[in-house]
Amino acid sequence: MDSPLDLHTTPAYRQIQDGYDRMWRSGEPDLRGGQVDADPVPQTGSPRWGLSVVARLTPPVTVAMQRLIREIQPLAGDGHTFYDPSTLHVTVRSCEVYRPLPHLGDPLLQTYLDAVADVCAQHDPFEVAFRGVNANRVGIIAQGYPMSSTLQTLREALHGHLERRAAHTGPEADGVRTSAHASLAVFGGPLVDAAALQRWLTAHREAWTGVTTVTELTVVHYVRYPNRVTIVPLGSHGLRT
Repeated sequence: MDSPLDLHTTPAYRQIQDGYDRMWRSGEPDLRGGQVDADPVPQTGSPRWGLSVVARLTPPVTVAMQRLIREIQPLAGDGHTFYDPSTLHVTVRSCEVYRPLPHLGDPLLQTYLDAVADVCAQHDPFEVAFRGVNANRVGIIAQGYPMSSTLQTLREALHGHLERRAAHTGPEADGVRTSAHASLAVFGGPLVDAAALQRWLTAHREAWTGVTTVTELTVVHYVRYPNRVTIVPLGSHGLRT
């Protein structure tokens, strides 16, 4: 289905789309040749899969994304991580490098929870539209486009809150992300039919999966296995209404 919305008028559209276009130009030739990088189970200190603040997705967006994932699975094959309705999300901030699940009294975790509570109290719910799939050597995403400036303003506020408390560590220590994508799959090894997957991706570069309304943010810990991931929610706060 084509997009029923004109996303060109959304905030930072050109910057966001340019990033997605660069990803495709780089990733498409690799995928066509079956060149992928298996994402390992993280160890302490790994840059991926650390404690994060996320916006979890809801139907009907998750239903549409699951249809895409079911089409991807036989083309990619076994051994890869595919997201499901309980794990589909947009990352608001990756707070730190990977470490084992912290206890609820952990000082840094409490700082993240307090920061999320503060910024949620100051920001309204926001929408993210999803149009098109994309991929690189690591995995496949659904391209997201914030429908207002709220997500980026919230990210900046969260960064400032953590910076004032000397807790702005991890992958986003020096700044905030702009992408609003949702991961659909993470590669764990060779692809069963790389050429067919590349053709499918090309055919779905404009696939519309809907608009999600974000009403709360959650601090999460990822439990990563060789071919799946689960999310442990550590605390949520609703955006102001």
